Amino acid sequence: MNESIVVTVKKMLGLDLDYDVFNSDVIVLINAALMSLTQLGIGPKEGFTVTDYTQTWSDFLVNGILLEAAKMYVFLKVKVTFDPPSSSTVLETYKQQISELEWRLNVQAESIENFDFMTNTKKRGSGDAVSYSGDSGHSSSENETEPYEEDEYEYDEYEYEDPNNPE
Repeated sequence: MNESIVVTVKKMLGLDLDYDVFNSDVIVLINAALMSLTQLGIGPKEGFTVTDYTQTWSDFLVNGILLEAAKMYVFLKVKVTFDPPSSSTVLETYKQQISELEWRLNVQAESIENFDFMTNTKKRGSGDAVSYSGDSGHSSSENETEPYEEDEYEYDEYEYEDPNNPE
């Protein structure tokens, strides 16, 4: 969807699109939320600023995987400052949703940072590309490649000591 960022947020806040008294307030808060997303690795690396109704979500973020979460994040960040709920329980729920979205967006951004969706390859190390061909597992890159698999992690053994039960 190629909808205006300001229009989306105003709709989600329940503001009439023709009522522009709060536009500057909403735009400042949107820009603060977009800056936070940029720091999480979402959107253009150089940052992004909304000035009016002309900036769209596709201008900010091309990746559809992250788009809906980014929209929800921007809305919640604007909501808790512009129009916080009167219930402290609801406000706390919004803040928890913001924290969860920050974590999930950050994890997702890190996992796709070196993945090229156009060629379906994940870069590793010094520029070697690893291709993923979907069903057959055959690679198609000129560099040394293998079917894409999640990186394996090694964990050190850790013995848990219960502080309440010294032995």
